[in-house]
Amino acid sequence: MAVAPRKAPRHAILIAGLSRDAREMYQEFFTWSGWSVTVAADSRAAFDLAVASCPDVVATSNRLRPRSGLELCEQLHSDPRTAAIPVIILTTATSNLDRERARAAGCAVLLIQPTLPRLLLTESRRLVARARRARRRAEAKGLLRTAARTEKPA
Repeated sequence: MAVAPRKAPRHAILIAGLSRDAREMYQEFFTWSGWSVTVAADSRAAFDLAVASCPDVVATSNRLRPRSGLELCEQLHSDPRTAAIPVIILTTATSNLDRERARAAGCAVLLIQPTLPRLLLTESRRLVARARRARRRAEAKGLLRTAARTEKPA
């Protein structure tokens, strides 16, 4: 019996930090779900990969080194090349102060660890859909130039 070829990934996620086992678990689940997945063990590699690959979503542990997940989030949002990428932070911190710090850093979603892969996927899909809606609204208002309008005639 022939196996149908897999479709090209529609979305991309960068998974940073976490344990190697957790990164592999999320990588397998997202790949199985049709996503392109890039992984980084530390914050330096995560930032460099985010700039190079411009993923749809970044999911990071707050216990990232040498910078924390919050600091990575701030760095991503302060750079124009990565400012629009939503960041999900996975953490064990649950206080209101922790939530406020995450919000101030520009974190789109704060998930409490341990986090099931399906929940991370659901939140990632939600963020991608929200970004798509915002892009469409901006295009409708004429704030974004679509490819059709910016192409030069042949």
